[in-house]
Amino acid sequence: MTGSVTWDAVFGLGTILGAIVGVWLRIEHRIKAEVKPMATQQAALHAEVRLLDKQLAEHKLFAAEHYVRHDSLVQMREEILNRLDNISGRIDKAFTPPARSRGG
Repeated sequence: MTGSVTWDAVFGLGTILGAIVGVWLRIEHRIKAEVKPMATQQAALHAEVRLLDKQLAEHKLFAAEHYVRHDSLVQMREEILNRLDNISGRIDKAFTPPARSRGG
């Protein structure tokens, strides 16, 4: 092909390039149409995660303020068991018959 470029060749090449650009723009438009709702969903999910994180922090604070610590619970349990042992000792003394002396 060593001749001059004709208008038919220019129009043919322009038509092919136009078709390629048109297909590309259509694909790009479809991609953007699919990505936009996903971006909205992603933003909603981020907001929900931030809300859940805040609620978790509030619950942790509530639990720390209103529930007993483990060492306090263990100490309280020991005190209760000691007092129950004392009470059972007193009950045993109350219901044991006095010892009788032998010589009398």
